[in-house]
Amino acid sequence: MYKDKPVKPVRYIDRDSRMNYMSAQYDNGNLVEDEECEVEHGLTIIQACEVVGVEVPRFCYHERLAIAGNCRMCLVEVEGGPPKPVASCAMPVAEGMVIHTDTPKVKKAREGVLEFLLINHPLDCPICDQGGECDLQDITMAYGKGISRLDEHKRAVPKKHFGPLIGTAMNRCIHCTRCVRFLSDVAGTNELGGIGRGENIEISTYIKRHISSELSGNIIDLCPVGALTSKPYSFTARPWELSHCETIDVLDAVGSSIRVDYRGLEVMRILPRLSEEVNEEWISDKTRFAYDGLKVQRLDQPYVKKDGKLAPVDWNEALTVAAKKLKNTKSNKIAAIAGDLADCESMLLLKEVMQKLGSGNIDCRQDGAKLIPNNRGSYVFNTTIEGIENADLCLLINTNPRIEAPIINARLRKRYLQGNFTIANIGPNLEYLYNVERLGDGPNVLKEIEEGNHKFCELLSAAQNPMLIIGQDALIRDDSESVLALAGKIAEKFNMIRDDWNGFNVLHKAAARVGGLDIGFVPSKGGKDINQMLKQAESGEIEVVYLLGADEIDISKLESTFVIYQGHHGDRGAHIADVILPGAAYTEKYATYVNTEGRVQRTNLAVFPPGEAKEDWLIIKNLSQYLGLSLLYDNLFDVRKKLYTIGPQFRDADQVVKNKWVPITCDEIKLIAYLVYFERKVIGAIQLRHGPSVVGPFGLLQPFADAIKLIIKEPIIPFRANTILFIMAPMLTFILALISWAVIPFGAEIITENGQQVIIPKVIANINVGVLYVLAISSLGIYGIIIAGWSSNSNYAFLGAIRSAAQMISYEVSIGLIVATVVITTGTLNLAEMVVAKHNMPFWIDLLMMPIGIIFFISLLAETNRHPFDLPEAEAELVSGYNVEYSSMPFALFFLGEYANMILASAVMTIFFLGGWYPPLELSLLYKIPVNDLIFPLFVHDGEETIEPISGLPDIKCYSIDGLISIVQKAKDSGINAVAIFPVVDSKLKSEKAEEAYNPDNLICKAIHAVKSKVLDIGIIADIALDPYTTHGHDGILKDGKMDVENDETVSILCKQALVLAKAGCDIVAPSDMMDGRIGKIRKTLDDNNFQNVSILSYAVKYCSSFYAPFRQVVGSCASSNFIDKSGYQMDYRNAREAICEIEMDINEGADFIMIKPGMPYLDIIKTASDKFNFPIFAYQVSGEYAMIKAAANNGWLDYNRVIYESLIGFKRAGASAIFTYAALDVAKNLVST
Repeated sequence: MYKDKPVKPVRYIDRDSRMNYMSAQYDNGNLVEDEECEVEHGLTIIQACEVVGVEVPRFCYHERLAIAGNCRMCLVEVEGGPPKPVASCAMPVAEGMVIHTDTPKVKKAREGVLEFLLINHPLDCPICDQGGECDLQDITMAYGKGISRLDEHKRAVPKKHFGPLIGTAMNRCIHCTRCVRFLSDVAGTNELGGIGRGENIEISTYIKRHISSELSGNIIDLCPVGALTSKPYSFTARPWELSHCETIDVLDAVGSSIRVDYRGLEVMRILPRLSEEVNEEWISDKTRFAYDGLKVQRLDQPYVKKDGKLAPVDWNEALTVAAKKLKNTKSNKIAAIAGDLADCESMLLLKEVMQKLGSGNIDCRQDGAKLIPNNRGSYVFNTTIEGIENADLCLLINTNPRIEAPIINARLRKRYLQGNFTIANIGPNLEYLYNVERLGDGPNVLKEIEEGNHKFCELLSAAQNPMLIIGQDALIRDDSESVLALAGKIAEKFNMIRDDWNGFNVLHKAAARVGGLDIGFVPSKGGKDINQMLKQAESGEIEVVYLLGADEIDISKLESTFVIYQGHHGDRGAHIADVILPGAAYTEKYATYVNTEGRVQRTNLAVFPPGEAKEDWLIIKNLSQYLGLSLLYDNLFDVRKKLYTIGPQFRDADQVVKNKWVPITCDEIKLIAYLVYFERKVIGAIQLRHGPSVVGPFGLLQPFADAIKLIIKEPIIPFRANTILFIMAPMLTFILALISWAVIPFGAEIITENGQQVIIPKVIANINVGVLYVLAISSLGIYGIIIAGWSSNSNYAFLGAIRSAAQMISYEVSIGLIVATVVITTGTLNLAEMVVAKHNMPFWIDLLMMPIGIIFFISLLAETNRHPFDLPEAEAELVSGYNVEYSSMPFALFFLGEYANMILASAVMTIFFLGGWYPPLELSLLYKIPVNDLIFPLFVHDGEETIEPISGLPDIKCYSIDGLISIVQKAKDSGINAVAIFPVVDSKLKSEKAEEAYNPDNLICKAIHAVKSKVLDIGIIADIALDPYTTHGHDGILKDGKMDVENDETVSILCKQALVLAKAGCDIVAPSDMMDGRIGKIRKTLDDNNFQNVSILSYAVKYCSSFYAPFRQVVGSCASSNFIDKSGYQMDYRNAREAICEIEMDINEGADFIMIKPGMPYLDIIKTASDKFNFPIFAYQVSGEYAMIKAAANNGWLDYNRVIYESLIGFKRAGASAIFTYAALDVAKNLVST
């Protein structure tokens, strides 16, 4: 915010040890030292304190609400300002301002405020639902006096009736007015206010009305005391009894981030979770309070209708009955409908089941919305929810966001309150919470705007970022297709669709809608949509309907239909079902959804489904087995791997993917052109005399001349030839050559989920019979030659075509036998899976297959008519024999088809025998150590022009900053591209809390800045670690002097350290502490401060090892002995499985590289990690490893260079991408010299 205004420095002084960000100290009230900080212009003091990490207590202040200044708890002193403490929430910062946040005067004022607040506050903590989560409790403990001087009766206030959802205990109210401001500013309903004066003030609704806002539950979260509570949750649980699960809401299409609190198998409450991109920190009342429905009317076991009544059965009987009915019904008489809460995995599997049954009657649009499934931009909220704040005009088309998506409505109101935002409506006259200009009703208004005849066109034309929102009600009208088309034309005409902006938006009500359209859960060719299915079901043409949680349909039309209902509640669909398959609700399964803006989101399992209910995808998987169908999914992860192949949006969870279409065939034509050029160059090079092949620019004069001739030459068609077939024959040859490429994988994207690699091939159609497809399509090319000869009306030409085709078929027999061998070896007909299978096989199998690979290559040469296997006679007879001539463009198509087949044959050869997108061979002889894979660890100490030897590390020195610059330059000159710098900190600067670690002027920051200014293009890595800065030598802050590390407090300091390192110029920060959750927090800190380009090298696998002793002696982190026990947070060297879990967690939190340390004793871990994760794995040849080798070499027991090189090759062979080694400079020099 306020980016256009200059940043001004402000000094903040703090003497409280709790606020360890500040370095200021006091001695008898006198300032000893302070620190200057810079914050954005326009911030208030309390906001600026938050930026720099200083805690200021507050009750009334909230960053998303208007400033009130009611509670006076946030008092601070300002030098040169008012003589009394000021409310920091209401005073903006100014240049040069000096702020005291914890002086005796401030402390006394805060104690007084708290005492006044507690005078009338009842001691309800033991029975208050807010107990354990109460701001008043926490702040009183931290800043209060602990005693009260009141000896009179407390004030009593009667409870208020705010409605069925919000409970009140107004005795506890401290009049912060957060609830009043929320309903006024955010919700926009203005339903609360203060009545009375002074001590008698009360928060109340107007005229005894209850609160009607769709967002009213948020005032429960905002209340800093227990005055407002949740009635459904009241007196049911205490916060410390609850477990938490972070997930998403699916009761509308927004996908709000929520936290499910549960105890045992019961969901107790739902709270909002921070998500700036979606719901900020608000949720709708439906999201918050609908959880009580999870406890009633649940389907907890399968049912089958017997004698007209549903009877409970086991899973075997239910699935047998459903499968028998589906198998005995014709495919065109089966239909499937997905409901509004269906997840992507279950829809994907149900779609595949229907396809294998031969039915295309599927639909996820149970309301009949007319959406275009193959045009993603036409059915998502393209602007994004967060992007609303960048718009300056909004046109609502038959939608009421207040009801359909209260969270989006809150964003619209937020943007409206900022000003310069026009909102107009086409549709019914509805009650909005902001001023809306009503333009009319019906498509005629849209038509006028599209034609430019409406007065609103002037505003649209003047808007910089206009947007429109089409509601779901507009898409179920009879004229919805014309509404959608007109809206699209308006978007195009009025600059709503640009590279940097897309203002075309569809607002869905159903969580399953976008995901279903993405998956293609819509009628296939010849299939029926929802309206047609219901009509045919009513007439008896459709006999079986599978309802996947579909209840919002006209079930009366299914009375004569066999209904299989899969869902989690006994809703309308279950009442008419013949078979009921109980599923899981959104709090009871791991599932994927796509919200209205196209953001892929996932639910997590909080509690298990009741009774015998199962996850929906698993039910369909089991049903497929009873049907005798093969769905190749063993677990949910396999299903998600299939989802990843559908589109990029499923591979980028919680991201909004911009949709692009890239034509594929253009690259094929370019490849043909390059092949022609290459062939011309080769032919020109082998000719004894220079001919046309080497004349002109790049030797391309002959191809240019040929192209001109083919374009302008008149086509010659033989006498009495079949003209149509004669012209179509070369087209057939060329087109078949192109469409074969649909199944050829050009590469793969490899992602990691749940610790496993997922390979997504880059291919147009990833079909499971790709090999057969290529053989079938390429074989059809023979018919192009036969048709060409037959249609010429020449026996001679026809016999030539038959002869050519016969020879090609003979070659294809050889090709087919070889292909069968490859398929048997790899066990798959899918070309992408074949590449992966070959890659995972031992290389000796490739050696055994090389002979048939050579035969295959010869057959391909013959098949594509290459020298010396071309067919000169047959081609002459076909092309120019006996007055039968293909000329001009038909000949060019034959020519292009021939070259396209050559490229296709090369691709197939590469897939079968040369590794596809992987290297052909990975032999140990190929392992080497590139110099740029070496990282040189260096030590730096304070001082000038001093270089000190290190006793535990022979030939390794500790440098002052000037010497450090010199050695870094040597490393750079030797080809080393990155160094890791470790500070040797003066013991006087060490402390229990490691304050020096985040001092922006500390040794490591000075060293980084100096090296960056003197040595160009060198990467600098610095550890995020506290052990060089603590007096006890541990990597974290200890709990009350004990040997237990305080995780959260340590992580907070590590984030500050990461920030100062990034500001100093560090390229890669390397957390080496092994604290839980630190990667995610560090990544967020860097991103929030615009250091997105600073990478994180996570010491994800750091064993508690004795090999670190020389290093710890250097940096002074080993206390009084050579070993310090860090087993409480570093890994047990006997544990291998934990390493994989740690790596997976750090990757998911945002690490860019993974470190395994030490290296040599843990080569198995390096190997396992590199095989399991497609991720850069770094190995550290730690000080103890290097010292052993160097000491032995110095005594003449080992050849230093050979042993070092052998050990580093071991790291590379295990799979290390880069290696930290103290021998980096020696190895680099040897590699360069050799």
